[in-house]
Amino acid sequence: MKILIKKLQTLGILLLALILSVNVVSASGYTVGANASSYNVGSTVKVTVTFSAPKIIGVQASVGFDSAVLKGPNRIYFESDSQDEAGLKDTYTTTLQFTTLKSSAATTITIDNVKVGTATEFINMGQKSVTVKVSAPTPPSTTTKPPTQTPTTPKPTAPVEPEPDPMDDAIEVTFGSEKLYLWPKLTGVKVPEGFEKGESTYGEDSLEVVTKEPLALAYLTDEEGENGAFWNYDEKEQSFYPYIKISTQSTYVFLQPGEDVVVPEGYEETSVTIDEQTLNGWAIDDPELKDFVLLYALNNEAEEGFYLYDKVEGTMQRYGERIVEVEVEVEVEPEPQTITQQIFGNPILAGIFSGLGLLAAGLAAALIRVIQKNKRNFQ
Repeated sequence: MKILIKKLQTLGILLLALILSVNVVSASGYTVGANASSYNVGSTVKVTVTFSAPKIIGVQASVGFDSAVLKGPNRIYFESDSQDEAGLKDTYTTTLQFTTLKSSAATTITIDNVKVGTATEFINMGQKSVTVKVSAPTPPSTTTKPPTQTPTTPKPTAPVEPEPDPMDDAIEVTFGSEKLYLWPKLTGVKVPEGFEKGESTYGEDSLEVVTKEPLALAYLTDEEGENGAFWNYDEKEQSFYPYIKISTQSTYVFLQPGEDVVVPEGYEETSVTIDEQTLNGWAIDDPELKDFVLLYALNNEAEEGFYLYDKVEGTMQRYGERIVEVEVEVEVEPEPQTITQQIFGNPILAGIFSGLGLLAAGLAAALIRVIQKNKRNFQ
């Protein structure tokens, strides 16, 4: 018996040492929980979602539920307004509130399509859900006879108008082969931190946007009114451009340059994908520069300009004009030749004139001999 006790003590010590030797690693992820498991119709369900990751820049996720049982938000959207990495936090917590509409033995609230952006990467997280019960309110029981009351004429109650569906007035916008829907009103949409609501126009329609000088953002979704996101909106050009922020030592927002912006010489139009969004860019046809794309962006000093984006490192560098020297071969026209140069430059003409010269010399010599002979005869 003593031997058995001693073995158990030894085993316990080893197990404790093993537990203490394990390093605790903080992993990225999120938790979902409701403030209760059962609710009455007409009450409020509070669901708390906490995201954990090192130095969180932003979070977005879709929220699914039975709209016949619950009424509440259909997405989670968060964007840090910190201007440097030191101000970023490792957790973000939000509380979603739902109003119960009718009873259900079990209704589920699902968090899906989770994307968490950090200072170093974008993380896709899996689906999680929480299930609650909604009960019809129990009528109060009374044992005493209620007192007789004088009947009164009931006051008419105003009918409760249903909340308008933003998709009823949504405007279809086409991006190549993709169709998105522009919300004229930001009903139920959370305004990003640092922005405020403003008014604009799209065509002949009034448009509610969020603004932070010099940016104006419009809200677009798919045809189901889901997977919504803010897009850069240029009222003058009546155009939209993906609203993407990247943070290195500075924060950049990509823009579509106006017609008055001149693309540097030597660059040809191309495209690049950042955070699953396709952006317009420009590149030089040079294998040594294949990993660099020229993009037009706004920095955190509200300055617009061209930046070189490194597709491998994910970094940005302000673009400076380069002087490209191109060696051009110019064909030099020969100087005009004299008649003598043209004659002796042509071997055929040179032979002819040489023969004529010899013939003329022979004739001259013969003429001289004839003259001398005649002179002697005359004497």
